[in-house]
Parts: sequence; C-alpha cells; structure tokens
Amino acid sequence: GQMLPLPMNEYVQESLRDIGIDVELVPIEWNTLTVWGRKGFVEEHAQAGAMNISYNFVEPFSAFVRFFHSASVPPRSVNITGYINPEADRLIEAAEASFEAQVRDETLGKLHELLIDDAPWIFVVHDLNPRAMNPKVKGFVPPQSWFVDLTLPWVEK
Repeated sequence: GQMLPLPMNEYVQESLRDIGIDVELVPIEWNTLTVWGRKGFVEEHAQAGAMNISYNFVEPFSAFVRFFHSASVPPRSVNITGYINPEADRLIEAAEASFEAQVRDETLGKLHELLIDDAPWIFVVHDLNPRAMNPKVKGFVPPQSWFVDLTLPWVEK
C-alpha cells in the first residue's frame, strides 16, 4: 500500500543500505510515474531500475499475467522490469487454461514460489491504513483489501 509512502520508502532504502545496496529515492509527480510505468525501464527511464507503486491484486490476471508474462512487456502491458522466464509463462498459461479451482490454485502457488525465488520485484506490504473509530460504531469489519464495506457498520444510540 501507499498509506505512508515516504517513511516506507526511507525504511526500504535504509534496509538495503545495511546490506550494501545503495538506492537513490527520486520523488516524481504521479502522472509522470504512470507514463514511466506504461513505457517500462527503457531509453531515458533505463536508469530508474524500479519504482514504488501500489497495485491491487484481486485475481490472477492482476497479480501475475500483466506483470510477469513475457508477452506483457510494455507497451502491451506492465511487465516494466522485462522479466522473462519460460517456466513462469508456462505456469501462467496452465493456470489460465484450467477450469478446476484446485488445480489452478496449485499452479498459481508454484508460480508464486518461482517469482519469490527469482525476485523480479521486492514485494513490500505496508498497509498501515490509520483508522479512527468512535466506540458507538458497531459492526465494522477491517477489510482484507483496499475496499471498505460500509454497508455493515451502524451507530449505536
């Protein structure tokens, strides 16, 4: 998440420095960032190497296909790092072709393991979404995503 991006990015920078990796943080305007993301790390953006952006993964296409399939490099999609791995492609395609939920989940689990081992990204979870709640508010369920269901809570009188 991008709840508190500056301290999160500074923490990542400090942690990487501790293991000998020097990272320069270059804050840029949001629309500029999205343009870079559509183009990928090529030409004038080749020096960037990475960017910190929030994504919401709600299903396999959002989580895997558009970022890690070799056919998804820009300008076709957003595999901005240019990650190419035939085994990742095979697992993605097998998951897409499966109509059995258990088989698809097992295949995506293998893909996830491969991506963690290959590390084309550094996955950072920093979902410190501060919430202030009056004790009279009842029935609020903290979301497992960015989407808050406000049909459940009520105010106790």
